[in-house]
Amino acid sequence: MINHEKLELVANAYCDHFDSWWEHEEHKLRALKQFKEHWDLGCEDFVAMYQLSTQYADQLLIADKGFPGGMIVCFAKMAEHTTKQAFFELLDESKDLASRIDAFTNTIRILLNQFAVDNPNWALNIKQSQSISSYLYFAYPERYYVYQKELVAKFASFLDCPLKLADSLKGSDLVSIFEFFDQVKDYIQNHHELLNKGQALFDSHGLKISALNLMAWDLSCFYARSYDQQ
Repeated sequence: MINHEKLELVANAYCDHFDSWWEHEEHKLRALKQFKEHWDLGCEDFVAMYQLSTQYADQLLIADKGFPGGMIVCFAKMAEHTTKQAFFELLDESKDLASRIDAFTNTIRILLNQFAVDNPNWALNIKQSQSISSYLYFAYPERYYVYQKELVAKFASFLDCPLKLADSLKGSDLVSIFEFFDQVKDYIQNHHELLNKGQALFDSHGLKISALNLMAWDLSCFYARSYDQQ
């Protein structure tokens, strides 16, 4: 269980600084909107679709050593069916989430082993969990969250809620992190001023979906980058 008294302190500070904070965070909304408008696994040109839909997602999606952006594009050029199938499985809500995450990781690892001979600097284990969580959030922004290790670590520690945090996580570990954010989300639902500000922000960007999940993981960003330093 998270410490609700401490969470209230952060949520109130976040609410007080909401407008000034989001002056520098709107890339998150741009990335989400671009993905929602252009992601289509049924399209004929997967590479062009992937590049267009993730055009503004660099700060949330792109990690070191070419993963995922450059690697995904190269994989798709050389093994389009397998690459697309990895995303079909990851985003298939009829299946268990942890198994989907692990299956996606395993498929990417197979492709990496197959094609990395000519790209020795490629690696999978640098922030792969953040990238996977970003795909899940972009596809289902009312169900999932973006996991950013360094930011979540500080926030979870402050809230007296230890989590298994690493760059590369098993599916079950990432599910546990989503469950942590579910608790934060449950609190925000009763913080009406913050909820109203978040929804107005989404509306102003033409995002006709709930802002709750983004507000939940954005609290960890706010805490780690500003409230923690006060």
